[in-house]
Amino acid sequence: MKRVAFIGSGEMARHIAHYMVEDNQFEVVGYFDDFVEVGTIVNGYPILGKLNDIEESFKKGVFDEMINAIGFTRMEYRKETFERFEHTIPFATFIHSSVLVDSTAKIGKGVVVFPRCILYLDSIVEDNVFIQIRSYVTDSIVKRHTMISGTVSIAGRAEVGECCNIGISTTVSNDIKVCDFVRTGAGTVVVKDITEPGTYVGVPARKIKDTI
Repeated sequence: MKRVAFIGSGEMARHIAHYMVEDNQFEVVGYFDDFVEVGTIVNGYPILGKLNDIEESFKKGVFDEMINAIGFTRMEYRKETFERFEHTIPFATFIHSSVLVDSTAKIGKGVVVFPRCILYLDSIVEDNVFIQIRSYVTDSIVKRHTMISGTVSIAGRAEVGECCNIGISTTVSNDIKVCDFVRTGAGTVVVKDITEPGTYVGVPARKIKDTI
């Protein structure tokens, strides 16, 4: 069983670690976190070091693979940390055993998919994507560094850009394109292409601010 360490030790890391252990796919060894003292025990696992310690710890055999657990409040930093280490550290891909993955689906490195999701025919989930519980991706593309909340539905031939945070129970309709750096609020319904970064809410989706 491969040993995995996390970048970040917050709530996202806690939930991923829980499902990894429950599903008996990985051994969790601890966290790397710049904001918590080394040696502190967080949710049962130690802080192994700062981010600057990751490469040396990997060379020493402390862990086999890495998970990026930087959450939705720091999307740019989530991208930066993955890109900082993606060529020197292997990133684990964790797909919970309850997930239905079509044989034609393509899944990148560092992807995390929580229970009861469905990745339909010809779905593409790129590197460093996180998909929460009971979300559906239907022959669509989810680009790098994006986070999909629970019970999201992405309909056929849609495309969700990089570094997006798609809020809980959002629906993205057929053939829709969502550009990079978009956040949607809970229950948002996207029926037209989103071409400008920002935060969108409502039915149908409307922009409420320029940032996410």
